[in-house]
Amino acid sequence: MEQIQQDQQGLISWYCYNAQNVWVPYSDNIQMCLEDCFQKYLNNQQSNPIVQCLINNKNYIIDVKENTQKNKKTGTTRKILRIADDNKQQVQQLNVSIQQQDQKQQKNNSVWQFLGDLGWRNYDEDSQKLLVKKYNQYKLNPENEQQTFQLSIAGSIYKINFKNMTQQNLKYQTIRQIRLFQNVNQ
Repeated sequence: MEQIQQDQQGLISWYCYNAQNVWVPYSDNIQMCLEDCFQKYLNNQQSNPIVQCLINNKNYIIDVKENTQKNKKTGTTRKILRIADDNKQQVQQLNVSIQQQDQKQQKNNSVWQFLGDLGWRNYDEDSQKLLVKKYNQYKLNPENEQQTFQLSIAGSIYKINFKNMTQQNLKYQTIRQIRLFQNVNQ
């Protein structure tokens, strides 16, 4: 990517945290718009810190003050990052760190459980992996609309809510508690 922005630190790049848990750079045009808006806001706190743009045929509102990107249609909000290119390695380290966190949680005897009629029960292995991934996404931005997602288990569909730590059977509307349990005995 051709570098187009420069400040006292040197060249600047803007990144968005995508649905695959990876920080990805914006296109050059979007980066120019973001940096221009950011510089105007730095010089005048009364200026508008918002950029509206079209990315992959989707309309977004990007707030350079709050470091967020919001999909206008779905309301999905993601974090954004402004970083000097001489610190670009930090972005790569962040991406590696997030992947390691997912793997660590899968290996450290933590298990996702739901409260069944006879007590706490573990989710199956595939559900565990998906819960780990979705929970780590949620932890990065707990106030966004990604607090819930649907999980299919044995033909039933459940709505998982990390904010309330519940699962809801969408057919019967049954709501049960869920938890991330640290098993110290293994």
